[in-house]
Amino acid sequence: MKSNITKMITMCMCMMVVGFASQKGQQPIAIGSNPVIAQEKIDYYNSLEAMHNGSSIANWTDADYTSELSAEKAAAWGTNLYVPAGRDSEHTIEVCSDYYSSEGSWQLWQSNSGPGTGGSYISDIQYFSGSYECVALTLTLSPGWYSVDSFDSYGDGGQDIYVDGGYVGSSSGSFSETFFELSDPAGCDGNEITLDISGGSYCSEISWDLSDGSSGGGCGTTNLCLANGDYTFNGYDSYGDGWNGNSATFSDGSNSASFAVEGSSGSWTVSIPLPAPSCADGEFDCGDGNCIYGSWECDGWSDCADGSDEAGCPSAECADCTYDWSAYGSECCDTAAGEFGLDCATLEGTYGWDCSGCNCPLDAAGCSDS
Repeated sequence: MKSNITKMITMCMCMMVVGFASQKGQQPIAIGSNPVIAQEKIDYYNSLEAMHNGSSIANWTDADYTSELSAEKAAAWGTNLYVPAGRDSEHTIEVCSDYYSSEGSWQLWQSNSGPGTGGSYISDIQYFSGSYECVALTLTLSPGWYSVDSFDSYGDGGQDIYVDGGYVGSSSGSFSETFFELSDPAGCDGNEITLDISGGSYCSEISWDLSDGSSGGGCGTTNLCLANGDYTFNGYDSYGDGWNGNSATFSDGSNSASFAVEGSSGSWTVSIPLPAPSCADGEFDCGDGNCIYGSWECDGWSDCADGSDEAGCPSAECADCTYDWSAYGSECCDTAAGEFGLDCATLEGTYGWDCSGCNCPLDAAGCSDS
C-alpha cells in the first residue's frame, strides 16, 4: 500500500509540472526570442550590408561620372564656373543622404533656361561623411534654373534635395537631375536710391526716364533699386522753357547728384553708387568732377556745365522772400503779384501765405519788415 500511495503522489506531481509547462507554452513568444526568426533577419540585413559595402562613390573615376552624363555635361565635367561677383542674392542648397552615405555624391549645375538647355557646373563635387548627413552650400546666385546632379555608386539613389528650406525632390538610380528655379526675394538687392523732383513751378510740364526702364512725370519722389553701374537720365519739358526752378536729385541718404533741364530736354549720366563729394568746404560740387566757389551757387549765373548750381534756386524776383509757395501756384508773393494781381495783404489774409521778406509791389508799405 505504501508504495502505491508513493507512486500516486509522484504521478500527480508530474502531471502538475506538465500542466504548468503547458500553460507557459501558451504565452506569445517575441520575434527576437525565436532563434530561427532572429537569425533570418540578421542574415537578411547582413546580405544587404554585404552588397552595399562593396560599393563606394570614392572609387569612381572621372570616366565613371561622365558615363552617366549627357555629352554637354560630360564636356563641362571637372570645371567650377561659380562667379559670386555681381550676382543677386544668397540661396542655400542642401542635400541629405540615406543610410548608405558612402555611395553618394552631388554637384550643382546652372542651367541656361531649364532641362536640356545647357549650362555649367558651379560647385565642386560634394560628398557625405556619415549616414543621413545633410550637406549644404550657401551661394550668391542670380535668378534662373539650376539642378542638383546626384550620383550613386550602387545605383539606388536615396538623396533628398532642399532649396532655401523647401523640399524639391529626391534622387534615383546611378544618376539623376533635380531641377529647380530661383528668384530674388522681395525687397531691394541693389542700391536704394530716391529720385526727388521739386523746388520750382509748372510741374505738369515735367517728364523723365532712366535707362533702367523707370520713367515718370511731374514733381514728387520715386524710389529706385539700382545695381552698380552707369545710367542715363533724360529729362523733358513739354513747354520748352526748362524746369522753372525744379531740379532732379538722386540720393542714397549720404550722397546726391542733381540735374535740371534747360529748354526742352537734357541728358546726364548717373553713376551708382553715388560718388561722395570731392570739393573742399565752401565749394559747390557740380557733380562732374568740377568745383566752383560756394558763393556762385544761386547767383543767377550757371557756372556748372549742367546748370546744377542754379537748380532749385529762387528766381531773382523771389530772392528776398523767405518762403517758397510754388506748390500753391506761384513761387513767392512777389511773383503772385505779377501773375495773379494779388497783393501781399490778400495773400496773407485770404490764402494764408507768409510774405516775410518780400517786396510786395502791390502793397503801399510792402511786407519786407513784417
